[in-house]
Amino acid sequence: GEGSRLKLVANTWIVGLLGVLAETVAFAEATGVDPAKFLETIEGGPLGLPYAQLKGSMMVEDDFPTSFSANLARKDAALVLDSARDHDLHLRIAEAVTALFDDAIQAGHGEDDMAAIYRAAKPDRG
Repeated sequence: GEGSRLKLVANTWIVGLLGVLAETVAFAEATGVDPAKFLETIEGGPLGLPYAQLKGSMMVEDDFPTSFSANLARKDAALVLDSARDHDLHLRIAEAVTALFDDAIQAGHGEDDMAAIYRAAKPDRG
C-alpha cells in the first residue's frame, strides 16, 4: 500500500544521502581536507542534517557500530531499484550507491553499519 511505497521513497533519500556523504568524506580526505572540518562547517545550517552528522562522524572515525547493517541497506536499495524499474524510472544515483554497498559487503563490511560504504569510496578502499 501507500505506507510501503512511502518507505521506498524514504529509503531512496537515505541511500542517496549516504552515498554522497561517503564520497564527500572520501574526497575530502583524498584532497587533504579534514572531513571533520567539513562536518563542522555544515553543522547547524540547512546542510548539516543530523543524520549526515551521525553517519559522517562514523565515517570520519572509521568506526561503524551497527544500527542498520550494510547488508540490510543493500537489500532496501535493491527494492528501490526494482520498484523504480516497475515504474519505468532509471535511478542512477541509487544504482551507484548500490554498487558502493556491494563493494563494501564484498570487502567484509556487510554486518557493519550501512555508513561503512565509506570504506568502498575511500582512497585506500580498505
